[in-house]
Amino acid sequence: MTLAPKIRPPKITAPQVGPIELGANELGANELDTNEIGTNEIGTIELDAIEMGTIEISYGCTRRGIPAGAQFRRWCVAVLRQQARPGGLSLRFVDAAQARALNHQYRAKDYATNVLSFPAPANPAQWLGDLVLCTTVVASEAQEQGKASQAHYAHLTVHGVLHLLGFDHESPAEAEKMEALEVSILAQLGFSDPYASLAVAQSGSG
Repeated sequence: MTLAPKIRPPKITAPQVGPIELGANELGANELDTNEIGTNEIGTIELDAIEMGTIEISYGCTRRGIPAGAQFRRWCVAVLRQQARPGGLSLRFVDAAQARALNHQYRAKDYATNVLSFPAPANPAQWLGDLVLCTTVVASEAQEQGKASQAHYAHLTVHGVLHLLGFDHESPAEAEKMEALEVSILAQLGFSDPYASLAVAQSGSG
C-alpha cells in the first residue's frame, strides 16, 4: 500500500488581504447552491467572532464527514492563544477538483493537495489569511495512515494556522521547530503525535 508522504504543505502567498474570492468564480458556492446536494450541504458560510479574532468557515463541497465548525474554531484558537497572536482567518472546504485547480493556479502543480495556506500581508485588521482544505485528500490520507479523520483535520488545521503566523519548514531547523509546536498544540487538544503515528504506519507498510 502506498502511504501519503509526511504532511508538509507549502506556504503560498496570496496577493489579496482577506478571504479568497471563491464565492464569485467558477469554484465558488454560487454555482454549487443549486445542485443535487442542496443548499443545506453546500455554499453555506459560518461566521464566529471570538476574542482571538473572526474565524470564517465556508463550504464548496458536501459537509458530510467534516467535523463541526466549532471544532475547527477550537483548533484555530488553540494555535492563536499558544502564540499570543489574535487575528482573523478563513477556512474553505473544497473537493478534489477545486483543490487541484487552486493548486495549479497558485503552485503550478496539477494535483489536489490536502491543505493550502494563503498568508495575508500585514494589515490593520489583523487578518491572518486563508486556509483551503481538500476533504477528499484528507479522508484518503487518514485512511491510509490509519488515523481518525478528525485527528487528521486537527493536524492540518494547526499546521495551516502556523503557516499563516509565519512558521515554515524550508530548513531542517524550521521543520523541527514547527513540528514541535504542532505536537505540543495537538497534545493540548487531546490528540496524539501525528508524526509518530505516521512513522508507525509507514513502517507497517514495508
